[in-house]
Amino acid sequence: MIDQLAQRDIKKKQMDVISSAIRGQIGAIYLYPLADPEASQYAFAISETLKAGGADVRLMLSGTRDVPVFADKFNVAVSIIGVTAYESDGSHEIVDLLIRAFATAGIAIVGQWSEKSLAGVVDGKWVVDAGVRSPAIFVGLKPPPFSQTPAFATPGKLDDLLKSHPSPWMPK
Repeated sequence: MIDQLAQRDIKKKQMDVISSAIRGQIGAIYLYPLADPEASQYAFAISETLKAGGADVRLMLSGTRDVPVFADKFNVAVSIIGVTAYESDGSHEIVDLLIRAFATAGIAIVGQWSEKSLAGVVDGKWVVDAGVRSPAIFVGLKPPPFSQTPAFATPGKLDDLLKSHPSPWMPK
């Protein structure tokens, strides 16, 4: 349970697994962190991991000259929860490589690719090209710790739990 509540991090052993798996296969990669303290710290860990594998990580911070504003949301069709590897122009070799490398290290990320540039909101207007560089990694919010129903709360087990631990307001 503590792992589900703790901040995300990449341990040294995981970093070694990921960096070995990507070594020499990724050139420039753009890292878009959500403006959230936990997401930013995790983005830094991802950045260091990718750099250890030889990638040229380009940190795309919100509000800088060439970066669309991604303050409290990405403003593009990417989830603000979790980590998403992205490629445009129909390519997905780097997305596939990253998903495999992170999975081998025990870290789940999702992949997304598109035939065209990523659409989104720029300067308050919907545009067909939001200026997202590719390949990219979006680092969003940490997923909620209990997004799945714990085993003890499944329908049959929940009935057993309620019988053995009745609420004070339940009639006796």
